[in-house]
Amino acid sequence: MNEKQAEYLGDILESGRHLLSLINDILDLSKIEAGRMELEPSEFALPNAIENTLILVRERAQRRAITLKHGVDERLAMVRADERKVKQVLLNLLSNALKFTPEGGLIDVR
Repeated sequence: MNEKQAEYLGDILESGRHLLSLINDILDLSKIEAGRMELEPSEFALPNAIENTLILVRERAQRRAITLKHGVDERLAMVRADERKVKQVLLNLLSNALKFTPEGGLIDVR
């Protein structure tokens, strides 16, 4: 596989993940509207969740020369929440930030 093919495969994988995320958002919205949304709270490291979410959007940011920065107050290290939902919210916020940040801009997560 050459470099261009590997890039195409990466784009396909990223697009597939994005589509799955959209489908999950729609399913979650229908659960909320039906009053059937169930949260699964657990303790997790918020800085790790932020870092993992930034990894998911890093490629898109690099393509548009957008710099991603983050810094989380150490007092927020461990939180109790639904980790999947928090990551979903972070991904949605970062996706919107990427969409509306001009090329060469900066996204700073605090």
